[in-house]
Amino acid sequence: MLRNFEAKRFASLLTVLAGALVVCAAAAPAKQGGPPERLRLVHAREMSGETVNGRRVYRLVGEVVFRQGEMVLRCDRATQYLDEHRVVLEGNVVIEQPGKVLRADRIDYFDRLREEWAQGHVVAEDSARTLRCDRLHYQEDRDYGVAEGAVQLEHRENHVRLEAATVRYDRANGVAIGEGNPVIVQQDSTGREVFRLSGKRVAWYEDARRFEALGEVEIVDESGSHARCDSFAYYRDTGLAFLRGRPHTWRRWEQMYGHEMEWFFAEDTLREVRVRGHAFVLTEADTTHPGFRQNRVRGDSLVIYFSGGEAAQIVVRGRATSLYYLFEEGKPKGVNWILGDEIRMWASGNKLTRVRILGDPERAEGKYYPERLVSLAPVSDFEPEEREFAVPGGEP
Repeated sequence: MLRNFEAKRFASLLTVLAGALVVCAAAAPAKQGGPPERLRLVHAREMSGETVNGRRVYRLVGEVVFRQGEMVLRCDRATQYLDEHRVVLEGNVVIEQPGKVLRADRIDYFDRLREEWAQGHVVAEDSARTLRCDRLHYQEDRDYGVAEGAVQLEHRENHVRLEAATVRYDRANGVAIGEGNPVIVQQDSTGREVFRLSGKRVAWYEDARRFEALGEVEIVDESGSHARCDSFAYYRDTGLAFLRGRPHTWRRWEQMYGHEMEWFFAEDTLREVRVRGHAFVLTEADTTHPGFRQNRVRGDSLVIYFSGGEAAQIVVRGRATSLYYLFEEGKPKGVNWILGDEIRMWASGNKLTRVRILGDPERAEGKYYPERLVSLAPVSDFEPEEREFAVPGGEP
């Protein structure tokens, strides 16, 4: 009986060794310039082989380890389909390479194509970025992947996070494109949210140094100020943002509208705004009674200079027109209407302090309406061309 037991044990060992030899033979190093090095089995506690529909299949269990070049694959169990050059890794799957690691519940790895199909609690990390999703198809040779399902791609060095249903991730070129309710969230070094950018399609380029958004774009900052437009581009290194397609912005006591806008930032603080094409600005004349009276400015173009987060100067050019209300010790004292080639206005503490009209004196006009005649002021002349512009309330 003992001899019979030893014979069976020896035969089983031969089967395992034979299977291992087949795997290793299939993993012979490629010739220079040929296909990539094939997968090599390094370790497994148990191994069995069979032929299924003419395909050679090996099943491995317990501390399974494969290697392909510098790539190391680990899991609890694996099924290797030799003829398909595919291995299915399951249970605590980890694929490590110099500078990056991929984890998932299951990964189908194609060793000739060097492609991973990962699913279940997928996490891909390198020195600067972390990608989390439900499913990931990744092509190693292109360093390119498509992530799906509750995708979060975080750039830790730049404090940026991209969330979307689907993200196409070109890691080699620092490009990530999100679709399906996508949003980019910019944070500061403490983790506090600075702004979020959404649209039908959002993307970052140059490793989150440049942002773009297309279709129903909305930008919301930490103060609650926000903007809407058809397309948006932001360059972090130069502090420039471009808004195209009917941009419309809301700040606490101010609204702006135009055909296009440019924002200029310095040290993450808004310094200047340029508006072109049917430029229109509305500000609350009396912040203690929002919606009661609003100052209005319009022209072919305008520039607003900011200081301390508030508008300090407005320069309007091209058919420049302004309607601004007067107050004395908090009491309303009528309204001024002015027209000129160029109007410059200075403000402090959200209050107008000085106005200057430039250009041809013959084309300059002005009229004062005392308090009892305020209703006659040409407010209707300042209605913006888009009905969606909400004049009275400050918020959409």
